[in-house]
Amino acid sequence: MVKYPIRILVSLDTDVGNKLLKKSEEEERSQSSIIRQLLKEKLN
Repeated sequence: MVKYPIRILVSLDTDVGNKLLKKSEEEERSQSSIIRQLLKEKLN
């Protein structure tokens, strides 16, 4: 992982950061729902 000076991280556009967080959360959610579906199918 690249280490950035804290000043640069703090000055990054917070909107962009929030969008990235939201996007990764949505991806995780969709992945976990897919995994759940697969598990249900295997159990049945």
